[in-house]
Amino acid sequence: MTTIDESFANPPGLLHPRVRNWKARLGEPRTSATLEVFRPETDLGQSQPEMNVQFTQNDHPLSLETVPWDDDLNSGLIGLGVKEG
Repeated sequence: MTTIDESFANPPGLLHPRVRNWKARLGEPRTSATLEVFRPETDLGQSQPEMNVQFTQNDHPLSLETVPWDDDLNSGLIGLGVKEG
């Protein structure tokens, strides 16, 4: 029996929409990105980890994207060659 997560998972070969956007951005000349995994502290301990993806173009920082940790997004960044920085 399939789980609800399996029902909504991206089929093999189909990228998450955000990963498709990141791939297109990385395809622009002299554009790169780095990843920082951040886990904010709260009064009750640590909260859900977040992924900070920092794009740079021509050595100038562009927008910082902060998204909740997601295995598909992490795998997509690995596939795009984005390293932790």
